[in-house]
Amino acid sequence: MSSPSIIIHGAGIAGLVLAQSLLRRGISFHLYESASRDVFDKRHDYGIDLLPLAFRKLGDLMKIERSAFVKRVAVNWECEGDGCLEALDSSHLLRVNRNKLEQLLAQDLPDSVLRFNSENGETTDTPTIGDEIVVAADGVHSSVRKRLLPHSIPAIQPFTVFRGSKRVDSNSFDQDFAPYFKSQTRLERQLGNELLRIDLTGSLRQSKYMGITYTYSRPVRDENDPLFKPDRATWDATQLGMKFKGVVEEIRSHTKLDGAFEKIFNVERIDRDGDRLLHWLMRSILVDKAELKKVAREQKVLFIGDAAHHQPILASRGANLAVEDALDLAEFLDSGKMTHRLDELTLEDYYDPRFDVWTQDRREAQSRIEQLHGGAASSGGSL
Repeated sequence: MSSPSIIIHGAGIAGLVLAQSLLRRGISFHLYESASRDVFDKRHDYGIDLLPLAFRKLGDLMKIERSAFVKRVAVNWECEGDGCLEALDSSHLLRVNRNKLEQLLAQDLPDSVLRFNSENGETTDTPTIGDEIVVAADGVHSSVRKRLLPHSIPAIQPFTVFRGSKRVDSNSFDQDFAPYFKSQTRLERQLGNELLRIDLTGSLRQSKYMGITYTYSRPVRDENDPLFKPDRATWDATQLGMKFKGVVEEIRSHTKLDGAFEKIFNVERIDRDGDRLLHWLMRSILVDKAELKKVAREQKVLFIGDAAHHQPILASRGANLAVEDALDLAEFLDSGKMTHRLDELTLEDYYDPRFDVWTQDRREAQSRIEQLHGGAASSGGSL
């Protein structure tokens, strides 16, 4: 009896790392992405944090020398600091551009195994859940989870969050922002239980422009907080994002901002530069272990990455867990292949060690987000 193929849903970090791992182990798979190739090539142009261990494992997986890997994906890698070579051998986080990382992970996957939606949005070769082993790696809004576990819905955490983004040319960056970042890729300032954050998202060695994202976040003040909209529609994120300008004006009315914060949290410059403003929701989910095991046992479906566990974005180490989930799953599946019983694997056993890691991450995320906001918990609830 031949071993079943692996069907992976979602070409994010978890899905791509799993695909690369299976490819190198000689295990048959297909990876399906709901976005078109054009959208995939342009999306996720923002920075994420990787721990040195995850970065080293990715380098080993892709068989690329570490300094070359850094130059391909790290934010502002030419500086000394979080985006530099020495960060690989320290306890510092390494800031990388998610788009560049995903493009690198996808670059040598054959077209025969990596399949995108068509340009007009119609799904081609959409897999069904049947004899194959299915891996849902399709993110916090997982369509597979909605289909099989419709009651497992992400919770909206009681925080108000706005995000802005802009691109500045190299001359403007050198003049207006570089002196404040120096060896850093992130700046933060706490104002009581409010947090201002500015992140770099690219490298001037790879582009004539530097991407900058910035966020404002605070716990919900009370049940009537006008800026907390947990039930808003997805398409309202941009319209509600315009309220960010009022928040900025309020901050500046009682707090003197300086340095990069004065230049970024500045309504006149926001309008002049045409910044994109969004209202963010802080989603979190940890799917019940018993439910995960039941679906694995009865329908041969496994969930990894944000499809199974997701913490609020400002406190998340999701990319690191996605890498670990995928590498561990590849090893788990390979144990079946090597003993000629991939079709007889007890799939639910995959969750026994991983679920403990996810639970610990949830506790740590709660601690991180409280620390980021001055140790204050929201009056609207807790994580």
